[in-house]
Amino acid sequence: MLGNWNSILQKAPILSLSLLALTSQAVISASTDQAKQVHKSSQKPVDLMTAYQKIQSPQGFSDLPVFPGETTFIGGYYMPEQNGVAMCQMRYLAKEKPKEIIEFYQDALSNNGWKILQCISNHMTARHNDGHMCSVNVSDSKLPKVKSLFVICYRQVNKPH
Repeated sequence: MLGNWNSILQKAPILSLSLLALTSQAVISASTDQAKQVHKSSQKPVDLMTAYQKIQSPQGFSDLPVFPGETTFIGGYYMPEQNGVAMCQMRYLAKEKPKEIIEFYQDALSNNGWKILQCISNHMTARHNDGHMCSVNVSDSKLPKVKSLFVICYRQVNKPH
């Protein structure tokens, strides 16, 4: 049974990066005010396949709450700031049910300067007052003693001064 899980986890980075890229594209399209602030002449093309770096531990962001349950970080990717945007994708196993994780992030984000844009079943997307974006996707786990696998995709926007 663990073999099937390993196969899924091996494919997860590609799926997660695709989701992060799609989320980022939607955010870029929706953020017309931010787009006006960035000078097109200063933007450089970004090769997403080489820009991401594998991470071995969770990355901390001051405006992104950390789920307080019993979790295990299993991997992720980070793209350092390019053109005013940094992105991070982190994957966790949790002993809590998907509903508990989604409810935590919905409450914690909405009470800390985030607007919930979408919350459907085990998926939610939110935008921070500063323009940052966060997507949380949770799925049931079939592993023993693990009830959920969740992925956090975070997009940090650094506005020009």
